Amino acid sequence: MGIAIPRNFGQTLESGHGAEVQLLVDGSDSNTSSIAIGYAESIVRLYSASVRVRNVAPPRPPAGRSPHARLVQQLARIENYVVPG
Repeated sequence: MGIAIPRNFGQTLESGHGAEVQLLVDGSDSNTSSIAIGYAESIVRLYSASVRVRNVAPPRPPAGRSPHARLVQQLARIENYVVPG
């Protein structure tokens, strides 16, 4: 398996545009190739999600509510489920 990453990959991401990489896989053993492609897709998905999170501004808290009050309210909504098995 090989990965081709263009020279301007980082600059393209920093400018806010999508960047492409190329994955090269030897298909002579289709089972191994499929597994390798699955792992590569997972890695790309995780990296893409982390880039999206970094580029999104965090939401502003509602006016008049402290972060502590919001945390207490969120914790009050948590429910625990026990599943036998």
